[in-house]
Amino acid sequence: MNLRSVLLAGYLGVCLAVSYPQFPVVLTKTEELIIKMPKIFNTFEDAMTFLWDMEGGFSDDKDDPGGATNLGITLDTARDSKLDMDGDGDVDIQDVKKIDIPTAIQVYRAKYWNVINGDSLPWDLAIAAFDAAVNCGAHRAAEWVRRAQGTKNPLQTLNELRRSHYGRIISVNPSLSKYKNGWYRRVNELVKYIEVLRQDREQNG
Repeated sequence: MNLRSVLLAGYLGVCLAVSYPQFPVVLTKTEELIIKMPKIFNTFEDAMTFLWDMEGGFSDDKDDPGGATNLGITLDTARDSKLDMDGDGDVDIQDVKKIDIPTAIQVYRAKYWNVINGDSLPWDLAIAAFDAAVNCGAHRAAEWVRRAQGTKNPLQTLNELRRSHYGRIISVNPSLSKYKNGWYRRVNELVKYIEVLRQDREQNG
């Protein structure tokens, strides 16, 4: 159990004790100390939470440039990460279908989060850059981060670069217009999500 889980358990214990005094909750000395600590935020976990809301299970849309995908991991990424999930000596669609959440998390940290240097970025920019990396390419997102830093509003600049990218690729390949609303909605939902996190951090940070 990680520290964040322990903290949550501690807070839940206090809530239960206050809301349901007829069911006494006995906390250990360690738990009593832990729940007095400031709330600990994990930016990568927050980024992954949003990602899981956006990425579904297995799909193989012929119009999707990514091809066969599972939990947001494409076949190309699976091959690059050598995800031979069935142990038959190659990486193909069957391996993509077998990608599980722990494996996906490892890939996301190594191939996307680390490429954008998420641990060294302001938390809001890191979350936005990570989602852009997954949806638009890690190295492209890293370049957007470089261009956004130093501007008046790096987060806004990054999201504008991302939206512009969608417009460009649709103009080149009109068949991608079927994804237009979903892509723009994803960015809009990301902005809302970051604002909710910002309020939470201001209240509990």
